[in-house]
Amino acid sequence: ADLRAIPEFNRAVVFDETGKVVAATVPNVDAAEITAMTEVFDSHDDTVARGVNFATFKYDVHRVYPDQGLVYGRRGDSAEGEGFAICKISDDKKSLFTIVTFPLPVLSARAVPVL
Repeated sequence: ADLRAIPEFNRAVVFDETGKVVAATVPNVDAAEITAMTEVFDSHDDTVARGVNFATFKYDVHRVYPDQGLVYGRRGDSAEGEGFAICKISDDKKSLFTIVTFPLPVLSARAVPVL
């Protein structure tokens, strides 16, 4: 599916466990940000404390579900803001990650199931 065709998402990047970008809706993805995102499932406490940096923005992490391959959170406030979610899927050979961002009024309750 074309990531740009999903109206809930304003940015999306798919990458593997080495940080290699497989697909993206944004140009010039920061390699350091992507590499850091491959580690968000390693430690709940570290991930919540550090947050997630993506596209020059820092997002607060609200939930980490390593067993379900899901991390999500938000930046901003109730008037202006943007949410994010990272999903991880794995098989015996490889892991793929997807990060998406979604602007208000879209909330994680809507965006995460679409992801």
